[in-house]
Amino acid sequence: MFKRIAFASVAALALTTTGYAQGSEEGWEVSFKRDAFDKTIFPEGSVVETGRSAISSASVGVACGGDGSLVPTLWPGAYLSPRTYQVELKAGSTQRKFTFTAGDIPRLGNQLRLQGEDATAFIDLFSKADESVAYRTESKQGRFPSIAARQVFDIIRASCPK
Repeated sequence: MFKRIAFASVAALALTTTGYAQGSEEGWEVSFKRDAFDKTIFPEGSVVETGRSAISSASVGVACGGDGSLVPTLWPGAYLSPRTYQVELKAGSTQRKFTFTAGDIPRLGNQLRLQGEDATAFIDLFSKADESVAYRTESKQGRFPSIAARQVFDIIRASCPK
C-alpha cells in the first residue's frame, strides 16, 4: 500500500512540475560580478536568441559605461570576433540598423558595443517592445526575447558603480 501511495505522490508531483515548466519563457537576465583587482561589484544584463544551440546562438546585453551610462553589447555567435558587426533590429513597426564596433567596456574588456545615439535607440527599442525583437545580419537571423528588458535596464542603471 505504501508503495502505491508513494508512487502516486511522485507521479502527481512530476506532472504538476512539468506543467509549470512548459509555460515559461526565457527573458533578460541580470548578473552581478566583482572586479578581481579593485573588488568593485558591477551588474551586466543579457539575453540569448531563442531557438538555437548555445554554441551557435547570438546574444545582446547591456553593461555599465565609464560614466554610468548603459552600453549595449553584442556577441554574434561562437568563434566570431569581428571589429565591426552590422545588425538590423525590428520590434513592431520600429526597424533600425546598428553597427556594433569593438571597444573597451570598463571591467569587461574589448567587446562589440554601441555608443551615443545608437545606444539610446537600442535601449528604447527593447524597452518598448511588446514581443520578441527580430534581428538579421548578412549571415543569419533570429529573435531576442524582450521579456523584462526595461526592468533589467533599470536595475543596471541604478547599480552601476559611481
